[in-house]
Amino acid sequence: MLTNIVIGMLIAVALHIWHGSSIISRIENSAMDFMIQWTQGIISSEEQTTPFVFIDIDEKTYRYWGEPATTPKDKLTDILRFVRSGSPLLTVVDIDTSEREASNIGEALKTSGLMGLLSNWSNVNQDDSSPGESTVLFVRGFRASLNSDAKYLELKDSPLGSILSANNNFHSASPLFERSLYDHTIRHWRLFERTCNDGLGNVIPSVQLVAAARIYAGNSDLSTLYNVLSQYRPDSCTTKKELPSKSIALGARQLNLVGGRINDRIIYKIPWTNDAVDPNQVDSVIHQGQAVPLVTHLSAGVITGSGSTFDPSILKNRIVVIGGSFAENRDTYLTPIGMMPGAMILINAMHSLLQYGQMERPSPWLLYGLELVLILIASVIFALTETFTAKLISGLVTLVLLLPLTFSFFKYGLWLDFALPLLGVQIHETVTRWERTLIGGHS
Repeated sequence: MLTNIVIGMLIAVALHIWHGSSIISRIENSAMDFMIQWTQGIISSEEQTTPFVFIDIDEKTYRYWGEPATTPKDKLTDILRFVRSGSPLLTVVDIDTSEREASNIGEALKTSGLMGLLSNWSNVNQDDSSPGESTVLFVRGFRASLNSDAKYLELKDSPLGSILSANNNFHSASPLFERSLYDHTIRHWRLFERTCNDGLGNVIPSVQLVAAARIYAGNSDLSTLYNVLSQYRPDSCTTKKELPSKSIALGARQLNLVGGRINDRIIYKIPWTNDAVDPNQVDSVIHQGQAVPLVTHLSAGVITGSGSTFDPSILKNRIVVIGGSFAENRDTYLTPIGMMPGAMILINAMHSLLQYGQMERPSPWLLYGLELVLILIASVIFALTETFTAKLISGLVTLVLLLPLTFSFFKYGLWLDFALPLLGVQIHETVTRWERTLIGGHS
């Protein structure tokens, strides 16, 4: 039994020391993927959750619009006018606004009414129950520099740039995430993106980081966030600036802007099934005294259709994401819970950061203590029973104690990783018993 304890604890210590190795990362990713799949749809605190509305340019809407190469500006104007009248907490425009269209893009924007709408955005009258003017995030595009010595991405220009910079309610945001190289799955977020254009460095916060600053701190001008991020601004396009670890207080939450693999993990809760969000797969949340779906999925065609009178009050004090799931958008990615459009990944990332904060690994001493207790239980079982029975009972103990315990911590943003030490004990005991059987058979 003492040998089992020593082996199990040595494995636990080795995991802690070599936690960053690729093989352990893959094993941990697989285990966390399993937990995410197991816990998807379960909301730990329904009364403290901000619901979402996904205004989706779906396949039917895209074809009805004539399958345009880019989102028609008049349609985007209609959607944004509808959104503004609904007074959401936050609006995310996950539609490319970079200058990659015809040379008359400026004239097209004026004709569509989009420039006029954005110029007068702050003139909307909101009732007293709305917590300040709605913040609007415009997802920006990035590209690699043509300079081979450049260390940072470039921020693409946008014809809306002058208007976005003139209104404190408008902000640029990054939609970039980390994809695992070995299976191309999006598991981790990037809280900000450093850029450099024409020798000038900049820092663009992620959608989920701005959402956290807006919801946690209720700070529509986001000055605290930008002041902290300014410390990461590149001094030169060709010299990589180190990233000092900085924490930022957003209301009662404390976020580490330069986190690790665990800190930056997205806890996916909202699946995308058959090109839709199924409210029956996700717990309802309490919003303004009523149980509502965590994500309300609206087709953009319902809003832009001729004579549409859809009630915008459904957006009140919610987070609205405008994006597209149509196939030609080529904005679909693999996640631990299946393929989903980029807008849904943004929604999952925002919900993950808002609901759970950054995932944390408990103190090593707490983990070592729990591992020691479980190893003792497994070792006693092995010492008192025959091999097959011991394996069976040990497996049941793992199922009864380990998984629910991990689940209980996981749904609150904590990760426990003590399966491998127990597995090591089981393998050692099985090999030892097998060797004893062989020796007994030859004696």
